[in-house]
Amino acid sequence: MSGTPLPAAVNLETLALDDAPTPDGSLDGLSPIEHDLVIVDGHLPDLASLLSSLQETGLDDGFELVVLDDGLDGIEQLSQILSQHHDLRGLHIVSHGDANGIQLGSTWLDLNTLTQREANILDWRQAFAENADLFLYGCRLAESDAGVELLESLHELLSADIAASTDLTGNSSLGGDWELEFQLGEIDSHALDLGDT
Repeated sequence: MSGTPLPAAVNLETLALDDAPTPDGSLDGLSPIEHDLVIVDGHLPDLASLLSSLQETGLDDGFELVVLDDGLDGIEQLSQILSQHHDLRGLHIVSHGDANGIQLGSTWLDLNTLTQREANILDWRQAFAENADLFLYGCRLAESDAGVELLESLHELLSADIAASTDLTGNSSLGGDWELEFQLGEIDSHALDLGDT
C-alpha cells in the first residue's frame, strides 16, 4: 500500500548539542521534510494499471502512495492516514467524482457530508505544510455550482490551495485527461503526470 519510502526520520538521540531544540521548539539546521501524499480510491477500474503507472511515471522521491479500502469509510481512513503526516506540500486524491462530490472509500464527500463531518475534515489541516495544495482528480467536480461550493468550503476549512477538474478525468482513450482546469489559490506543487493512463 505504500510507494516510494520517505527519507529516514531524524533520530533525536543522535543529534549533536548544536542541534538541540530552540526555545520555540524547532531544531536549528533542520527543516521539516515536505512531501506529497497520493491517495487512490479502491473503487477505480483497472486499479493495478493505474498504480503501476503512478509508480513508474507519476511519482518521484518525496511521494507516498496509499490506496483506500473501498468498503470502509474513506473520511475515517483519510483522517487516520493524515494523522501520521505533517508538512504535506501536496495531497493528491485520485477517485471517482461527479459534479457534486468525490468518492472516498464507501463515502461520498459532498456538501452534505462536509457539513456533517466538518470536525473530522478540519483535523486534516494539521497534516499540511504552509501553502499546501490539494489536488482532486475526479471527473467534473468543478463543473457545477455545488461542486465549486464544495471546493471553496474545503479551501477555507483546510487553508489549502485546490485544483480540480471541470471535465472527464482519466484515460484519453475514454475521453478523459489528467488536467485540472479549476484552481483556488496559487498552486505551488506539481500535479501528477499520468499521460495516457
